[in-house]
Amino acid sequence: MNKPIKKLIVAVSLLLITSCSTPATTTNTNEIKSGTKVEVKYIVDFYPKLKQGVKYVYLTREKKGLAQVLTRSEYQVTEVNENKIKVTSLTDNADQKVLEIDTNVPPLLPAKDILYEGQELLIVTAGSYITKHFSYIKDNSRFNIWLSKDVGIIKFTELKNSGDSIITELNEFRS
Repeated sequence: MNKPIKKLIVAVSLLLITSCSTPATTTNTNEIKSGTKVEVKYIVDFYPKLKQGVKYVYLTREKKGLAQVLTRSEYQVTEVNENKIKVTSLTDNADQKVLEIDTNVPPLLPAKDILYEGQELLIVTAGSYITKHFSYIKDNSRFNIWLSKDVGIIKFTELKNSGDSIITELNEFRS
């Protein structure tokens, strides 16, 4: 699959997760301990509800062997309806696209076996955020996601068994 398209799919999936509003079946993370397994429905509670005009800018560093590539991606919510969200995306070396996201489609995260790693202070270019850190293993990779209740995804990583990695961090956020 074409790398810009793959990155776009991952980013749209992250925005889809952000737009979901399924109620959690587990109680607040303040009441659970690090190392507790949770379901994806639980994580969804830590995403803000998207509204028109919200803009996310992410920087992605992809390391493959000795090579490293930096990509900047912008996502702006242009329309919000009951179960649909339209997002305009612009990624380095890619055309601007308008994507329609169905908020009823489950996000591209495993339904279970997600580990709550704990609360962490995360400092990225966009600022400092108190986050909830979750991780899971899928397709020979370890994924980590840090979420802020007010913003959504602050950082997302994929660490492959080969040593290659993809690290995406929030560079700018406007609500």
